[in-house]
Amino acid sequence: GGSAEPTKKEKHKRLRGVCDEKKQSSQRQVDHGN
Repeated sequence: GGSAEPTKKEKHKRLRGVCDEKKQSSQRQVDHGN
């Protein structure tokens, strides 16, 4: 793999970021519904 390929750590960070974004968005929806 070349340097252009994302490392496992970077992929993990990205996945965690997506999870955090989903959590935040879901929380926002809940707040909005109340």
